[in-house]
Amino acid sequence: MRKSISNTHGLSVLGAAAVGGPLTEWFSGMIWLEVVMRVFGLLGVLGLGCTTPIEVGPCNEVCDVLFNQCAMESFASFEECENACTYGDEEGADIPGYASCLSDVDECNTYEIVECENEYGW
Repeated sequence: MRKSISNTHGLSVLGAAAVGGPLTEWFSGMIWLEVVMRVFGLLGVLGLGCTTPIEVGPCNEVCDVLFNQCAMESFASFEECENACTYGDEEGADIPGYASCLSDVDECNTYEIVECENEYGW
């Protein structure tokens, strides 16, 4: 008698999944959901390795000083500053020299910044 109760209990919990009851649908849906989540997670991690690195050059340094540190009102955004800097570089301005000069400016002194602009052609 005890053996049959044990078998019935085992069948009621595990048998429903094996036979195709409501638990089967729930378990199979959860397994697919987990597989899909793992695949997308793996693709996301792999995708991070394929991104191009952010270019840090003299224009980035220049705009960091002018826009972020000194909050110069000449540019509405950091991107606008970078575009103007890139254009100046294409036109022959010495942007690395200008960046170096800006790093020596004390406390965002506007006159020193203008001197750097005049000296390095931007």
